[in-house]
Amino acid sequence: MRNILVASLVLLLSACASGARTGSMVVPFSPEKNIEEGHPVREAVQVGGVDGGKETNALWTSQISNESFKDALEQTLALHTMLAENDARYRLDVELVELNQPFIGLNMTVKADVKYRLTDTTDGSVLFDEVFHSEYTAAFGDSLLGSKRLQLANEGAVRNNIQLILEKLIGLGNAIDQTASVQIVLGH
Repeated sequence: MRNILVASLVLLLSACASGARTGSMVVPFSPEKNIEEGHPVREAVQVGGVDGGKETNALWTSQISNESFKDALEQTLALHTMLAENDARYRLDVELVELNQPFIGLNMTVKADVKYRLTDTTDGSVLFDEVFHSEYTAAFGDSLLGSKRLQLANEGAVRNNIQLILEKLIGLGNAIDQTASVQIVLGH
């Protein structure tokens, strides 16, 4: 009986790793992040290349693939009416620079460093090229399985990172809008 209990416990705690789920990395819509008609980044951003991600090996640790990161970013931009359907004014290229993961732990904190480059497609100028830092902790209470906690922490760290770029795009759009208003006033 004791051997069965030990074997069951080992099986429970050694579940296979799963990759990050796209839907869990999407930043939910919030009214305070709503993009109004006429905002410079409204329906004006396309996601270019996404690099630096890794495919998950079920026998090792949860990872974030380029494809799932790109899908989560595009879904977030679409929810916040920033994603361009066709000819985009801006191209956002992404590089997952580092995904700092714990090897083991009760609470698992993942830190994500992601580089975003926003290019104006009309003239090729780079509006920003920055690394954004984020983290997320999945607590022991979130899942008994270490591999699941790592997956949750990965998803949360990337979701928080996408939240940061979303805020940057909104702020940049406001700055572009104010610059255009100043130019119009000064031009008269």
